[in-house]
Amino acid sequence: AYPMAQVFGGLVVGYLSDKNLSKRGMLLLSFFGAGTSYAMVGFSLKLKSKWMFAASRIVVGLVKHTMVASTSAILELEPKTKRSEWRTRYVARLEGAVGAAFVVGPVLGGLLSRYFGPTIAPFIATGLYIVDTCWVLYALPAKMKDVKGSEHEHGGILEEKAKDSSGKSAQKGLKNGSAVAVGKRILLSSFQNPHLGLLLAYNGVVQAMRSFGTTYLVDSFSITPYQYGIYQSLSRLSNLFSHWLVAPHTIHLVGMDSALLVGLAVMSVGSMGQALLPVDFQAYCAIQIPILIAGAMARACLKSAALGEISRGTSSSELAVQDVLNSAVSVLGPLYGGILLDYMGSTRLPEMESVHYGIVLVLAMVTFARLIRVQGSLGSSRKNKVHVS
Repeated sequence: AYPMAQVFGGLVVGYLSDKNLSKRGMLLLSFFGAGTSYAMVGFSLKLKSKWMFAASRIVVGLVKHTMVASTSAILELEPKTKRSEWRTRYVARLEGAVGAAFVVGPVLGGLLSRYFGPTIAPFIATGLYIVDTCWVLYALPAKMKDVKGSEHEHGGILEEKAKDSSGKSAQKGLKNGSAVAVGKRILLSSFQNPHLGLLLAYNGVVQAMRSFGTTYLVDSFSITPYQYGIYQSLSRLSNLFSHWLVAPHTIHLVGMDSALLVGLAVMSVGSMGQALLPVDFQAYCAIQIPILIAGAMARACLKSAALGEISRGTSSSELAVQDVLNSAVSVLGPLYGGILLDYMGSTRLPEMESVHYGIVLVLAMVTFARLIRVQGSLGSSRKNKVHVS
């Protein structure tokens, strides 16, 4: 029930956010719905009601879309200059904040449940959502500034293919068109987004390689649960370090496209090094640190680039569509990884990672070359028009 409610609710709430509901309103709705849902979880545990617990999952799936709302707000608040660098910095920090929450939250919830009983954690979560609601009402403006146009980093392919790429025209089309017509335009815009294709390919590869996960570590190093816990903590800390420090500074120095290519190259070469060199568990963890940091940076760059092609007037709807596509990838990726695991064996993980990240690297280079070519042709056509006039 929860996944179906999440898909349906994300599309509907995203559409309403672009048409009638502001990004601020979408955040408030998400926080209110999530707080209500966790309160229902607490009462269901007290009353031992399975139906109330199931209903709480439907409620949270329908209305809790905080990542869509937060990302859409970042798009509307971005400045008119150095957009890609600013956007990537805050997308990375948003991802880092979520990662930190997933580290602290389970630990805190476990401690609360141990010392105060299992019903206390849901009610504290409800209280935190009330605090979030108050903070949004205080800190986020009711009407965020309208960013006119979407000056894409690679010449704006969508701007040429779809005339509603500016915030005003997209918003006008959204208000005047039917929901079906708007949905078709949003789907077309999403499938024409080359960076979104790269992001989905990257996420699919990551999900597939995670299918090897614990099996590879156990078969190759015979690790204990304690060592596996150390590895998980190392992964979380590396991602947090990359999102907050490495990714923003690297993008500032070399640009988003170069940072992406460097990140994918480090992942592919590092994985090949693990395959060729005789390593123990400690050496494996040491090599994994730059791979994990590079991976977090690559994902931040890909997500920011995909966001850069989104029409500002329909940003929430397009982000909801991206969430649905990512959900599909999260299902297909592990399925593909399981097939590889059966045919190749768990100990071949480094080779598989090196090959697959290398393929994504090649796809990124081909995509950038194509976009640069399109940008050049568009620039030439504009010059010819000016010359003729």
